[in-house]
Amino acid sequence: MATMAWRTAQSYNNPTRYIRHYNYVLRIDLISTTQEKADTTFREVT
Repeated sequence: MATMAWRTAQSYNNPTRYIRHYNYVLRIDLISTTQEKADTTFREVT
């Protein structure tokens, strides 16, 4: 059975920024709004 977990990825070299998706593109951005926080959450499937 597959295990699913939600993950947020913080930038290694710039820890104030997070990897997020925006308009079908992955970006590294500062996060301040609720929508931006939702855009940084990805479901990991193993």
